[in-house]
Amino acid sequence: MNLKSFVSDIFHKYPKLFIVNLLLAILAALADIMSIVFLAPIVEILAYGSFQTSGALTQKLSQLMATVGLEVNATSLLGIFLIFSFLRAGFQIWTVNTILKTKYAFMTDLIVGSFKDFFNSRWAFFSSQSQGTIINTLTRELNMVGDSFGNMARLFSSFIHAVVYAAIPFYISWKITLICIAAITVVLLPFLWMGKLNRRLGQRNTESANKISAVIQENLTLAKVILGFNKQTDTILAMEESYKSYSKSTIFSLTIANSIPLLYYPFGLVVLCLALFSAQEINVQLVDTVVLIYALFRVIPSMGSMAHLKASLDNFFPSYLQILELQNRAIAMVQPSGERQFTTLQKNIVFKDVSFSYPNGPMVLKNLDFNISKGSFVAFVGKSGVGKSSLLDLIMHLNSVDSGHILIDDTDLTKIDTSSYRKSISYVSQENLLFNTTVKANLIWACPKATKEEVLLACKKAHAHEFIVKLENGYDTLVGDRGVRLSGGQIQRLALARALLAKPDILLLDEATNSLDTQSERLIQESLEAVYGQTTIIVVTHRISTIINADVIFVLQEGELVQQGNYQELKNRPGPFHDMLQLQDLKRDEDQDSKVAKKWTSL
Repeated sequence: MNLKSFVSDIFHKYPKLFIVNLLLAILAALADIMSIVFLAPIVEILAYGSFQTSGALTQKLSQLMATVGLEVNATSLLGIFLIFSFLRAGFQIWTVNTILKTKYAFMTDLIVGSFKDFFNSRWAFFSSQSQGTIINTLTRELNMVGDSFGNMARLFSSFIHAVVYAAIPFYISWKITLICIAAITVVLLPFLWMGKLNRRLGQRNTESANKISAVIQENLTLAKVILGFNKQTDTILAMEESYKSYSKSTIFSLTIANSIPLLYYPFGLVVLCLALFSAQEINVQLVDTVVLIYALFRVIPSMGSMAHLKASLDNFFPSYLQILELQNRAIAMVQPSGERQFTTLQKNIVFKDVSFSYPNGPMVLKNLDFNISKGSFVAFVGKSGVGKSSLLDLIMHLNSVDSGHILIDDTDLTKIDTSSYRKSISYVSQENLLFNTTVKANLIWACPKATKEEVLLACKKAHAHEFIVKLENGYDTLVGDRGVRLSGGQIQRLALARALLAKPDILLLDEATNSLDTQSERLIQESLEAVYGQTTIIVVTHRISTIINADVIFVLQEGELVQQGNYQELKNRPGPFHDMLQLQDLKRDEDQDSKVAKKWTSL
């Protein structure tokens, strides 16, 4: 990545805005140069009261004004000077507005395009990335790119101004101008050769900023754990260390960037003195010398600004490259999708000899064969790490199988349009996080067109209505960041209500009751009873008490399906399920089991 390729990207994306920016910069420079040109006759008429000792530039302007019928006097000259000054200001304001439009169009495309690429990729993209890197990319690095876009526009503007300003000294004395340009170039080259150093510093800044974002994100997520373990001091020290590393590279980088124009200033004075002495030697008229020196005085800062802006751009390229790298990685991991639109589950979900593994990892699921009938309640149980959650990810098509087939109503899942298929699914996880908004907003997020009656019904089915109405503002109560103002059981019931509001064909619960108390668990069970037969319920859990009424319990061991049957069939059968019962000390008499089973079958 270099300035040429970056400019090429901008031009191909926004050719009209790019050309408009360029034209406006040229017009602003031309208006500026004309205001400088008319300084010569104004200075001469103020100094001598007439044009009798006119220099070459003044004579040329006098002839031009006479040609267009303008009287050559102090009033007309001052009027023309002011007109061009206002034109310059107008063009510069227009230029700023157009640059800002292009900048924010570019930034909008970057952030929206990045989000689109990220959320069109497979789940593996998110699970394989540092959240801190993603957050930093979409905040600091994106702002760096936006600021650098402005720097790029100013770099081109400075270049155009320098070229246009140089026309005046060339007209007055090409010898003096060449001498000055040679001196400026000699001074400028060392600053332009610092590009590699600035890129390395930019890379260090980006890496350290990624680390800071990761530390902030992780520590805020784990705030309760940190407080519980009294690790505030260690956390603060880790943050301080990360920020010191970032500060060190940033200070060095900014010092170099800001020192360039400061160092260029004294060198510029040397060039101006050189021009003044050269004008005396060549016997340039005093008035022309004043204009020449003034023009060079405008050129030299532009050259210094170019060196400064070039250093800033070299420093930003790692930020732009990181954005592009994440976008390309997401595109490479795009979620595959078929073309067949999915409407509703008609018959079943079938796994045929399905195996799955994560990239560069061992096999997680091995040769799975099972059938989930429409409207049934099934559960997957087993020790941690046996692949239960991975199995749900496959059903949601967040990941793709290594071998075998997942059939939805006899159609391979890979041939079904993923977006339409997922609209029929609702998902409730163990750690259901809510948006930092009201209870109502969290609910209708799943179904924006839901009526008030539908919201109330879903909440009643999930046993959430009774606690919601007791909140300070009822359904308009703010739940706080990640739902922090609610208890774990309340969050889970609200998450279940949100899932039910979408009226899914398939309801997936991933360890949704594992961290709940007995009462909350029982309320979740009753919620499932309310939709049993209408919705296909698939539950992953460690707690056998949650799934006693399941039609089929699938037992996984080391990624393989080793047992299946209902609770009554499995509870006394030797094997992993029986062992789990013994570990959980789940003691229920036959009458109680029969009573519960009877209740479900009557629904």
